[in-house]
Amino acid sequence: MRPRIHPTLNLALLCAGWAVVGASRAEAQVTGDWTRHFRLGSVAALNLKGDFSLAGSFVTPPRSAGAAAGDILYDDGYVRQDATGNAGQLSSYWGYQGAGQYNAGAGTMLFHSSSSFTANTPSSREDNQVDAGLEAGYGGVLALWGRTLVGWDLGFTYLPIGIKDTRSLGVNLARDLFTHAIGFTPPQAPYNGGPSGVGPLIGSAPTAAGSDNIAATLVGKRSIDTTLYNFKLGPTFYWDMGRRWSLQAGAGGALGFLNGAYKYQEVAIAADGGQTPLSGRFGKSSLTYGGYAGAMLLWHTAEKADVYLGAQYMTLGGTTYGGVGREARLRLGNGIYVSVGVNWPF
Repeated sequence: MRPRIHPTLNLALLCAGWAVVGASRAEAQVTGDWTRHFRLGSVAALNLKGDFSLAGSFVTPPRSAGAAAGDILYDDGYVRQDATGNAGQLSSYWGYQGAGQYNAGAGTMLFHSSSSFTANTPSSREDNQVDAGLEAGYGGVLALWGRTLVGWDLGFTYLPIGIKDTRSLGVNLARDLFTHAIGFTPPQAPYNGGPSGVGPLIGSAPTAAGSDNIAATLVGKRSIDTTLYNFKLGPTFYWDMGRRWSLQAGAGGALGFLNGAYKYQEVAIAADGGQTPLSGRFGKSSLTYGGYAGAMLLWHTAEKADVYLGAQYMTLGGTTYGGVGREARLRLGNGIYVSVGVNWPF
């Protein structure tokens, strides 16, 4: 006679059997049949900052490389070489901006040419917009620790970074003054003559008339335009969260290479309307290092690939661009990086 098994014991044995099967399935799901992975995706960076400062005295670049040939650009006009080569030291190729430049009694037209400006503006901290780039990663499995898969990951990020300062800044402009002979009442300002050699003619030879200082407003933009090449290496911890979902977290060290420049494109607008264009760049390459911590949510597709969404906090040292008095400091100490892409386990 077969022994009878109590129904409660039957149920307990059945549950134990399912638990063993479930545990073996869970372990198989964690370990899977892969030991390596490769991912490729896009990344967006937030909370990167730039400090812009402008303080000191700055020489303005010469605007009249052709002055010896009678081809002169001023802040508030020009006297250039016309089609006749300025025959008789007269030119039709001239212009002026304001009625106050004409002195009827002296028979002259006054022009201004900026030589330098001084500024003492407080530093301004600006945030980046959303900078987008590319990321790639490769990693592997080291050990299975309970339900946690312990591994390693090597990541690379290519990220162009742009931060700009568009403040209008108050400056003090130093200018050299010049006059040109004009023997008639000029056309109403503003006037812009052409190079034909026909029309109102002005004396092409300048006469120095002293200097002045005037308040001005510096408008335009100053920007940091650089590219970050970033390598990251550290341990990872991987958990299955069901048939389709997994979570991976990790932390480690980061090394970055920055290659870029501080650029400025401005116009100094004097209180009397004269304008001085200013532009330039300061290029620089530098290494920076720090650390990172992040997490990634993976969704397993039926095509042996994962779609992932990740977030990462990374602290990197910054760098300073510029020269004496005109500087921009890039700050990468509290960067937040959001990524999305495809991961292939194999």
